[in-house]
Amino acid sequence: AYVDVGAYDGDTVAEFFSEKLPYSRIYAFEPDAHSFKKLKQNTSHIENVVSINAAVGEKAGLARFSGEGSMNSHVGEGENEIEVVTIDGLGDEIGAIKIDAEGLDREVLYGAVNTICDSHPEISVAVYHRAGDIYDLSRLLLYYDPSYRLYLRKIDYIPAWDIFVTAK
Repeated sequence: AYVDVGAYDGDTVAEFFSEKLPYSRIYAFEPDAHSFKKLKQNTSHIENVVSINAAVGEKAGLARFSGEGSMNSHVGEGENEIEVVTIDGLGDEIGAIKIDAEGLDREVLYGAVNTICDSHPEISVAVYHRAGDIYDLSRLLLYYDPSYRLYLRKIDYIPAWDIFVTAK
């Protein structure tokens, strides 16, 4: 399965699907209600997409959420509450994970430690939200699985500073 954390409007789900890679299921997580509606609409033609209106983190539960209907939505503050799930809690064999969790990328990795150690999925994680993420998240990935090869990737999206570390 492919997991998209911070699926926004489905753009990366559509990109993954266009690559015609084999998959059993696509899990697309988006906590913002407005973006989630777009996600559902934009991926309705793709088979086996499970769109989930929730945040992904270290532990399952509830969290405060500020949903702005944009890429600036974030978990941790705000007037709304949102469900939080973990990748480890999916109970599926995961082959690839994309994480763009607006600064909570480390917490998503904490909640995926068993999946990473057991399944060795390809991971692409945003490292542009916090100054130390490029080093800290890279070290965390190598701690979880020292056999990973890491690559720094500049994604051709707006905003222009979207930088990811990909672990293969």
